[in-house]
Amino acid sequence: MARDLAPSPGRVTESRLVERARAGDHDAFAALVDGRVEPTFRTALAILGNEADARDATQEIFLRAWTHIPELRDSSLFPAWLGRIVINTC
Repeated sequence: MARDLAPSPGRVTESRLVERARAGDHDAFAALVDGRVEPTFRTALAILGNEADARDATQEIFLRAWTHIPELRDSSLFPAWLGRIVINTC
């Protein structure tokens, strides 16, 4: 049984959300962040070993991502790009 990998009508792809966020769309950026807050916090906690520092880092990570997303040239690289921000911030 083959799975249809095409996005369903009305469903916005991650690449499209990145493009919209790059253009300044706050809602698109919020949609990108929604599924990443907890994993990002857990990664920051694992690196930093302190819950308060991990919370601060998580906030800083998404602030940096919002500030620098216009510089992201290839929207398909968003996960790796965000991962680099996580590592550099922590």
